[in-house]
Amino acid sequence: MNNRWIALAVLCLCVFQFTLNWFCVVPAFPAIAHEYGLSIPQVAALVAAFVGGYGIFHLPAGWLSARFGMRCALIIGIALEACASLGGALVSSYSAMLATRVIAGAGGACCLGAVVGLVSAWFRERELSFAIGLTTGVAFALGAAAGLFLWSMVVAATGWHTAVIIAGLVGLAVLLLVWFAPIVPRAAAATLDGGHLDMRAVRRVLGNGALWWWGLSIVGSYGAFFTLAQFLPIYAERVLHFSPTEGGRLSALLLLSGIPAAMLGGWVSDRFGRIKLLICGAFVLSGLLTLMLPRLDGGSLHLAAAAIGLITMTGLTPWFSVPAMYPDRIPLHDVPAASGLMLSLAALGGFAVPLGFGRIVASYGFDAGLPYLGIVSIVFTVFGLIAPTPSRRRGMVAHIQTDAA
Repeated sequence: MNNRWIALAVLCLCVFQFTLNWFCVVPAFPAIAHEYGLSIPQVAALVAAFVGGYGIFHLPAGWLSARFGMRCALIIGIALEACASLGGALVSSYSAMLATRVIAGAGGACCLGAVVGLVSAWFRERELSFAIGLTTGVAFALGAAAGLFLWSMVVAATGWHTAVIIAGLVGLAVLLLVWFAPIVPRAAAATLDGGHLDMRAVRRVLGNGALWWWGLSIVGSYGAFFTLAQFLPIYAERVLHFSPTEGGRLSALLLLSGIPAAMLGGWVSDRFGRIKLLICGAFVLSGLLTLMLPRLDGGSLHLAAAAIGLITMTGLTPWFSVPAMYPDRIPLHDVPAASGLMLSLAALGGFAVPLGFGRIVASYGFDAGLPYLGIVSIVFTVFGLIAPTPSRRRGMVAHIQTDAA
């Protein structure tokens, strides 16, 4: 097997453990709320805490990769997230658990940024979006679905403390694999091993308007998607009287339906381009479907959850590929920081949207909270409509000419 596909498999495991340790606490929310006496807004704050740490540390994580190398940043990220999961299961207060979720989010930022950079190094010249889709789409969805659905059974069988500890141990096992696996291409080792952080690199990233527009375009959809993934089971249980297992199945369906969409979105992006249509069209359609959720019964809700996951991930895959699609303006060692800027903006939605959702639901109920998610998804897509469309063909010509020189 080609070394780049072996490396991709290992990087997929890195993303799998990342989302597993993100979502493994969701099936434990009822038990955590009971143990600590939490309200819905306080539970929503646990969601926001992870995404807050995730968002704040995206740019520092990208510059960590530039300074010390992507492999080093990846190892630090996995270690932080896994250890924070272990710590979250062992603390004895709500405030301490909030702190561990922030630390886990920071580790997740280091992990994901380094993965995107390493995948770009292996696949930048061909099959880029497809490879990005396998990591940030397929592996991402599998880890999240395992955390939401499989871990509901682990929580039921072992208790929430033990279940979260097991997820942390999975992260440590992946860390051990990364330590020995050949995840850095030899031809790009000098570029990926660090020593590239200076003010010019900072200005290249922060001064790139395209990254800002594309980052803002996903604020609503990113926040709405992950709020739905974590609160749709609660809505189904409280309003439609689903069992906890049936509610968990809804979230798993939402995420797992993104697996074929990630591969499809990556293939279409690589083959035909149409980046803006794929991204903006997907976010608007998923927003419209979210607006309709309060009108649906149990059977229709399952179909809508699958459709939202399918459509959202079709747009999210090429969105993740955008930084590597400007090789004439974003050197390879800047890709984690460029991705970090976009993901930091996206995480604004991941932090603020669930908090807003929690307050709206507490005051007006789910019938107001769910349409709110659909509206913010559609509104922020406007930034994508005015963002410049990356042209991989033109960028690749510049990249090849630079290499030849």
